Amino acid sequence: MPVDKSKNANEMLTLLNKAYSSPPSIITYTEDYVYALFPVSPGGDRWVEVSFITPDGTIDKKELSSKDAIMYLIKEIVEGLASYFEELPIVKDKDSFEKAVSKIKSVMK
Repeated sequence: MPVDKSKNANEMLTLLNKAYSSPPSIITYTEDYVYALFPVSPGGDRWVEVSFITPDGTIDKKELSSKDAIMYLIKEIVEGLASYFEELPIVKDKDSFEKAVSKIKSVMK
């Protein structure tokens, strides 16, 4: 079954607007995807995670509990974004862990 790129793009634009107007939310993008995670319930107990892959126009959308949303966000940062940016300031390996440790130790001198 072929991907309806236009339909998926319109759905993603709608969801992106919801994410932007529903703080606290996060929207990230790279050269080949756009990602959003945002609350959809008043108490923040239900969240939507959505990603749109370019240029193939696929969309992946999940509704999550707040607990799962946190786990998916961590996964997105550590596994998704970290693979795109050499200097993303998060610990992703032993070298970046050591940078964080040395930053803390620098105040002890």
